[in-house]
Amino acid sequence: MKRIIYIFAVVILIITTSCSDYQEDPIYDGAPYIHELFLIFEDEAGNNLVMGINSGKETSVVNENDYSLFTTDKYSNRTPIYDLSYVLINGNRYLDFSQPILGQDKQAIKFEFACRHIFGDMTIHTIEAHFEASKESVFLRQTVSLVFDGTYYRADSDSRVVIKI
Repeated sequence: MKRIIYIFAVVILIITTSCSDYQEDPIYDGAPYIHELFLIFEDEAGNNLVMGINSGKETSVVNENDYSLFTTDKYSNRTPIYDLSYVLINGNRYLDFSQPILGQDKQAIKFEFACRHIFGDMTIHTIEAHFEASKESVFLRQTVSLVFDGTYYRADSDSRVVIKI
């Protein structure tokens, strides 16, 4: 009887530990990939239109009533982004579109962006940013180029782009 129980236990152990249908969650592999993107919007006179956003406030987070920002996937699913902020780099204010994405190394991210202060209304503008691996970190992706409303722009080596509107 002990032998039958022993054989039964071994069979159950083999079946449960060798299940070939188990798969890791493809969305989360343990670490986020940071997709860096910093944007300046300039008018025809070369004025940085980001400079007037949140002027006089102590925070660098853009008021969520002043903009609309979504990422969209290949199936046109829209995901809102509520934490748009700006950063000061060499005296210039850039909007920080950088996105941490868990377990996904994307080569392109499509944004839908509207901002009353920059564009004068809440018309949606399309930004498709293209990324490549950074030499600084395994999990950092830098912007190499983007297309804004059909116009191509090249990013500098620090993922910064100046868009003329």
